[in-house]
Amino acid sequence: MIDCSKLDILSSAGLGKMLMLHKQMKQHGGEVKIAGLHGMAVQVLRLTRLDGIFQLYPDVSQARLAFRGT
Repeated sequence: MIDCSKLDILSSAGLGKMLMLHKQMKQHGGEVKIAGLHGMAVQVLRLTRLDGIFQLYPDVSQARLAFRGT
């Protein structure tokens, strides 16, 4: 899980790191959940259509609950 609640912007470097983590987790049967993404950062994810790759949750507690369900 990546807690993005204090993140205001999402740079190309940040996107690259997130994609690398997604690839690594997928290779090992895991998944990446993103919590608390808001404002321009969530808009960047939507514009790049990466919101279809990552599971987005409004906050950390809801992301944790989603892990329990998997």
